[in-house]
Order: sequence, then C-alpha cells, then structure tokens
Amino acid sequence: MDQAGNAAALIEAMERLGGVDLKTIEWGDDASASVLVVPKGKEVKSLKPFLDEYLAVPERKTGTTMLTTLADFGEFVNRHKTQDSIVFVNDANQAKPQMVAIFNPHKAQARTDEDKDVGPDWQDHRAVYNFPLSDEWVAWKAMPADGFSQVDFAIFLEDRIADVGLAKDGGAVARFAEELQLKLATPAQLLTLSKGLAITVDAKASQQVNLGSGEASLSFIEEHKDSAGAPLRVPGAFAIDIPVFRSGQPFQIPVRLRYRMNSGRVRWFLTPQKLDQVFEAAIAEAQQITITRTGLPVFRGAP
Repeated sequence: MDQAGNAAALIEAMERLGGVDLKTIEWGDDASASVLVVPKGKEVKSLKPFLDEYLAVPERKTGTTMLTTLADFGEFVNRHKTQDSIVFVNDANQAKPQMVAIFNPHKAQARTDEDKDVGPDWQDHRAVYNFPLSDEWVAWKAMPADGFSQVDFAIFLEDRIADVGLAKDGGAVARFAEELQLKLATPAQLLTLSKGLAITVDAKASQQVNLGSGEASLSFIEEHKDSAGAPLRVPGAFAIDIPVFRSGQPFQIPVRLRYRMNSGRVRWFLTPQKLDQVFEAAIAEAQQITITRTGLPVFRGAP
C-alpha cells in the first residue's frame, strides 16, 4: 500500500473509532495542509507526523548534536557543513561560553546570476560546543571579596601552588611588575610563605613595608609567649600559568598579593589581573582554530 493509501486507511479507522474529521486548510495561492480534528476538545492535529513514519528516510536533516571537545566539534562540522553553513561564538556570559554551528541557515544573497538557491531556511540542524572552563580558571576567578583568613589563605596557596610559575622575561607579568615596581615571588617563596602562615595561624602580626620594592615583612607575635616570631617576606605579586578552558593552552597571568591588618589579625587578598583580556585571547584562539579547521565564517554572537 502506498503512502496515500496508508493515510486514507488511518483516517477511516480513526473516524470509526472517534468521529475524527479531516479538514483542509488553505492559504495563499497554492498552499494547503490537511489536518485531523480529533475528540477531547476537538484538537487540531497535522497528518504529517503520521505520514512521516512511513518515509524511508527523513525529508531533511534536523536536530542538535552536543560535542565535548573543540576538535570533535570541528570534525563534526566538516561532516555536515554546506557552502552556506555558519558558526557563532557566544561569549556574552563568561561562565557559559558556547559555539554553535548552523548547517541550514538563512542563505546569503546570490553569489552569481545562476545562483537562485537563496533566501530563508529552517536553521534547525545544529552542532553545539559548550566550552568547559578549566578547574584552575574557576579556582582563581572565585576569590572571596572579603579576603582569606590566615589559615584559609595558607591552605589555598598549598592547594594551588602547582599553578604558580616564573614570570617570562619581557612577558605580560614581568611588564606588569615593572610598571608597578613590584617584587615577584617564585613558587618556592610562596610555598615557604604558606607554610609559615600555617604555623603562625593563631599569632598577632606587625608589619614593615619596603616602599621601593612593594615587599612587606610580617613579624608574628605568639600571644601566649609574647615573643617575636620569625619575619615572613611578603611579595607584592606573582605569576600563575593556567588555561582558560580544559585541555587548552596555559596563559600567564599576574596576581596581586595584598593584606590588611585589623587588631593584629590579617586578611589576605589575591587579585588576578587582566582576566578579561586573557579570556578574550582564549576565545579568539578557539575562533581561529575553528575557522582554520572548517573553512566556515565564525561570528561573535548568538543565532
């Protein structure tokens, strides 16, 4: 039985069972559609989903595929792209950046006089890549506004010490420190600082600041002993090497190190610098990788 026969048999059976009416809706000069008016409030139903069940293959590609790596996103786009396919990079929300490929977008203007296949399309065949933020990026972005207590600061430094690096000669961190006349800490110096702070967690502090280098010296006094502890050198900044996206290349970022004293107690403040510029560089790199891999135009924004 052909498709038309199947449809007629289906309508006949439903009419017998529930008083289904077949209606034809017409609009324009030659556009029409057949719908079923079924019981339960006389809902209007299209015949097309029923008829589509008998097709050997769908009339066109539809659906959204989620990819979990940028490389797989590029490979998948290459499998399904057409000459009109486009890609969008939406970085308006830095917490949830996304890349979307549309394989059947609205077509551009005719490229040649012979090119008549222009105009709107369904835009419902897509691929999506949600950029996974790295654990390192998330950790350094989540600095408490009111700073760290001494013990929490020591724990954070010990946990994230692997992110700390040496400033590259002539790099962004070195220039940042030079402009502000700050002394940069090495990973070893920060680790020593964190261990010293953990030991003196219950101690009051006094400070001395070298105005030339920006380096501060904290001396801790044990309350129950009333004796001066060993001074700890506090640098003004240090460098971290972290990726923005998981499995991405690392970027070197300067981090300001400050503290405030209140009644002999210390609150510590870490402030990563130029994060917006670093995020933009990471997005631009992914955009260029996708352009190179797929040969498609990549726009900033959302479809």
